[in-house]
Amino acid sequence: MSEANEYLQQLLRAHGVFATPCGDWLVLSQDDMKANASIVREAPGKWVQLDVRLEFAPGRILIESFGGAGETRMRATNDALQNFTLNSFHVILAAFLNRDDNQVSREDWMIGGKLRRVTIGNVGIRGKPPVLGAELVDWFKLFEGKLKAQQLTEGVHWVRLYYAQMQEKSTACEVLLDNDVWEEIQSEMAAVDWPAGEEFYSLRLFLVVQDK
Repeated sequence: MSEANEYLQQLLRAHGVFATPCGDWLVLSQDDMKANASIVREAPGKWVQLDVRLEFAPGRILIESFGGAGETRMRATNDALQNFTLNSFHVILAAFLNRDDNQVSREDWMIGGKLRRVTIGNVGIRGKPPVLGAELVDWFKLFEGKLKAQQLTEGVHWVRLYYAQMQEKSTACEVLLDNDVWEEIQSEMAAVDWPAGEEFYSLRLFLVVQDK
C-alpha cells in the first residue's frame, strides 16, 4: 500500500471510519464507498501533487488535489497530506460519512429556488496574507450569493475555490464544480478585488451541496 493510502487509512480510522485495502483503493466500512490517495505529479525535492478520490456512488468520484512543498519527497508529501487533512477531509467526513465535526459548518441554503444542505469547510490559508480576519474573507458573501443563484441539478455536488497571489498580482483563481472548471463563476470570482500584498498567499474553500 502506498504511503499516501496508508496515511489516509490511518486518518479515517482515527475518526471512526474503518477502511480495508483492495488494490489501489480503500473500501470503507459503510455505504459501499471507497477512497484512495496518491502522488500524481512531482518535482523531487521541490513539490508534489496529491490527489485524493472518494467514490461515494457508482460512477461518481470526487477528486481533491493538493500541492505540497519540501526539501525532500517525503517532506513535500507530508506537506500535501497535512494540507488535505486541514481542508477537504473534514468536509468529506461530515457530508459523506456522517461524522460530527466542529471544523465545518452545515447550513441550509436556497439554491436556485430549492432548499439544499451545504457542508462548508474552513478557509485554508497558506503563506502571508496582507490582512487577517473578516477582511481576508470579505469575498465569501459574494461567492455564496453567486452559488445560491445557480440552477444545480438534484443530487450531490461539490465546489472548490482556490485563489493565490504574489507581489500584488493574482497567480491563480480556480473554481471547480464536480471536478470540472466552473467557467462562469470562476471568471466572476477572478474579477473580485482580492487583498493584495507583496508576500505569497493562497486561500482555499471546499463545500458539498446535498439534497435536503
